[in-house]
Amino acid sequence: MRRLLPALLFLILLPAPAEAQRNPARARVLLEKADALLAEGNVRGATVAYERALEADRDLVPAYLALGRLAAAEGDWSAAGGRFNDVLKRDEENVEAHYYRAIVDRELGRFRTPVRLIKERINWRDAERHFEWVLARDSTYRDVLYQYALLEQYRGDWERAFHLAHRQMALRPEAAEPYAGLFRLYTLYVVEHPSEAEAWLRDQSTEIARFFQAEWQRRHGDEARAEAMFRALLADVRTIPRAPIHLALARIHAGENDPEAVEAPFWQAVQSIQSRADALLVFEDVKYILREDERVAFDTLASPEAYQAFFRAVWARRDPMPAAAWNVRLVEHYRRLRYADAHFAHYGPRAQFNNPDRFRELSFNRVFELNREYNDKGFIYLRHGPADEVVVTISNDHDALFTERRLGSVQEPLTVESWRYHATAAHPEMIIHFASLAGGNWRMVPDVGTFRALEDRIEWGPLYNPRVIEPTRQMEMRLQTQASIDAALATDRHRWADSVQALDLRPLVATFRAPEGQTAVEVFYAFPVDRVVEHVGEQPAVTIETGVALHDRAWRVVEEQRRDVRLRLPQPPGSATLGHFGLTAAPDSYHVALHVLPEGTPLVGGQRFDLAVPDYGAGTLQMSDILPASDIRPAGTGRAFARGGWAVTPNPTGAFARAQPIGLFFEVYHLTFDAQDQTRYSIEYTLRSPQRRGLLGRLFGRSRTVLSVESPATGTEASPVEVGQLDVSSLDPGRYTLTITVTDQLTGRQASRSRDLILY
Repeated sequence: MRRLLPALLFLILLPAPAEAQRNPARARVLLEKADALLAEGNVRGATVAYERALEADRDLVPAYLALGRLAAAEGDWSAAGGRFNDVLKRDEENVEAHYYRAIVDRELGRFRTPVRLIKERINWRDAERHFEWVLARDSTYRDVLYQYALLEQYRGDWERAFHLAHRQMALRPEAAEPYAGLFRLYTLYVVEHPSEAEAWLRDQSTEIARFFQAEWQRRHGDEARAEAMFRALLADVRTIPRAPIHLALARIHAGENDPEAVEAPFWQAVQSIQSRADALLVFEDVKYILREDERVAFDTLASPEAYQAFFRAVWARRDPMPAAAWNVRLVEHYRRLRYADAHFAHYGPRAQFNNPDRFRELSFNRVFELNREYNDKGFIYLRHGPADEVVVTISNDHDALFTERRLGSVQEPLTVESWRYHATAAHPEMIIHFASLAGGNWRMVPDVGTFRALEDRIEWGPLYNPRVIEPTRQMEMRLQTQASIDAALATDRHRWADSVQALDLRPLVATFRAPEGQTAVEVFYAFPVDRVVEHVGEQPAVTIETGVALHDRAWRVVEEQRRDVRLRLPQPPGSATLGHFGLTAAPDSYHVALHVLPEGTPLVGGQRFDLAVPDYGAGTLQMSDILPASDIRPAGTGRAFARGGWAVTPNPTGAFARAQPIGLFFEVYHLTFDAQDQTRYSIEYTLRSPQRRGLLGRLFGRSRTVLSVESPATGTEASPVEVGQLDVSSLDPGRYTLTITVTDQLTGRQASRSRDLILY
């Protein structure tokens, strides 16, 4: 003991470690840095900076609060509770800490297991104490009454929950999130306690109760009565937004073969937006398919016009045929919502204790966290529709390969369901696995878990061969699953009905100068007539709906055109129908969509692409796009396209027979004049093959010039129209790139354009 005393005295007298010494100035700098990182969306960097700020000053309350909020946002309630306790130890009168501590205790009580009854009573009693503490000091603090209402809902006291939620709206009617939450609260009551809800709603006289009386009828199959009730409410609604009524009508009509009856009420809902609360109610229907950047963008909006533009852009960028009479992707979304309501609804807790992915090996973006109404199968279904292949395996625990480690202890047969989406031009292959340990709570899991499940999916590739050595397969399957989930949450897709058949549609776009600083955008298209004849037989003619849409980068409509074309039959075998739309736009970048729909057939032809529209008004040398043509004649001969005194029959396919010369039409802009008011310029035509001949050419893949022709020219116009023919009879069949280069001999300036061609 005597030996220990000097040592203990020495330790007491030692200065505190550097990290334990308070440095308030440095802590404030780090706090500001963390706040800035968080504002930029860098949550991980902000978390590290807040932790470093606390190392400099252990009493820095704002850092504890920030870390607590971040943990709560991630659903890590234990970590969040610890942070808010740290605040209350230093400032027991901190209202924000009491507010969040109440929410934390509410959620911890909901998710505790297996001694849940005892724990929930303790946690919920503490949550009530914190809520009452806040209310005693400021009943208008944030949405404390609504958060308190959720506690009463968890406890099963629905009447008090509604009372608190309505008090919240009376005290802070401008609060948008609680208003949307009030609608969710009523929805949950109708779904989870239908008999009790029906009787209680009948005794209420409020408009929101009338809305949910109709909603009760809709969810229980009496859609005709529900529609009548919704329309009666819509006729004299005063105290609730119109948006949810319109959206309910859209769901009702999604069960009918009337696309316009689905789309019209949706856009009426969007048009009725007057506040953020209105926008949030529309958002609730759309949130499942959003990209992460769209979710972030929505939170930055403020005006009704901005919200309306947001929803227009969401559906415009997903519509495969924007110039059609209705948005087919929007209509399909509401059909999927109806199906998900019937097959994938799940309003129960999504906690770690009931998550088959025990070790949280999978990660998800924030859009995924918006889903409160459906299980994971429903969420994926809403984004991507039905899977191309589905395999279901029910296994007992004696089949377990790594089930205990990955999917938890199995007390009952484990059901694993795998969805496989085939790769498309716009989407990679996706394989997603789901497991259900209790009822309809299907959750995504990193792997299939059992030998039997592997054998059931062995045709999906070597990764599902049970003989592959563990744990290599476990890691590879987890990586494959995570990649599929990342792709699924970053995209969504429109899926045509199985009866729909693709019609090969070939577009060709050429831009030319237009008056007043505008640019002419000429859109040509062709499709094979034989495919149409296959479905219409010997009819004398068929009507074909055609349309084009031009959207700006924000997906605002710049111009739309739609017309019916009467195609006379029969046509020569192998022929193609040529069509044309003439648009005008300011120089900018655009989204272009083109479609054709032959009436009375299952054929759908559509193309979407981005287009940079150049500015031909500048004074420097420029040239228009090259318009390849099967025929060019003097104007007045009734050809497909007339410009600059010429009638042109463009070839959108870009494929030409070698025996016929290729017609070329283009324009040159802003040549300079010499002293005699003459222009002097040259035009060079170059054809290049994408691959050289011989072994070295195939190895290195370099292109080769197969034709080069240069012709001098003079004129009296600064912007002449040029037409010509290119003889390709001596060339081999194949793909080529045509480049036309114009050189102003007076200035040495050059302008060039290229087109890909096919010779056969």
